[in-house]
Amino acid sequence: LGNHGYVRTLIGDLCEDLTAGILGGRRHKTDAGCDYCPDVSVEDRFYESKAVGRDGQILVYFGRLVKDRLFAFSGRSLSYVVWHHAADTKKAATEGELIAAVLVSVKAVYCVPFAEVDRLCFELPAEPLNSAYGGTDKKTYGSRHRLPVSSLLPWLLKRFPAGVTEDERDSWPL
Repeated sequence: LGNHGYVRTLIGDLCEDLTAGILGGRRHKTDAGCDYCPDVSVEDRFYESKAVGRDGQILVYFGRLVKDRLFAFSGRSLSYVVWHHAADTKKAATEGELIAAVLVSVKAVYCVPFAEVDRLCFELPAEPLNSAYGGTDKKTYGSRHRLPVSSLLPWLLKRFPAGVTEDERDSWPL
């Protein structure tokens, strides 16, 4: 499948589809020309989709927080939809195997208001990123927070004892 970035992109794409499906929302195409582009909307509510794997740590990048803060503070409703899976992504040889492994291993989904994501991140130390990130020669390039998925329990939307099955997805609004 190539590098870790490509695997993350595939899983992120799947999570955006899952978010639109479970919420009955509309997925938005990412437009690099826009200042802000949420993943999914349902009427006047907006959602950012996140995946968290076996380590149970959601990576929230400082640049993303700044953009989300500006968007939310302008009066718009913004939440993070976090999909927790246990797939061993390194074992997948094809895109199909990767998607199947993630779907069958989804443990839970959380829907967290952005204000709570922001508060939780504020309480955690920021980690600098390595100097190669983004192709920069600076010593550090931005920072990120590691948010433990256990901190999201108050916003549990649904548990998936058998992963996300086709029957499950067929029952969703979209």
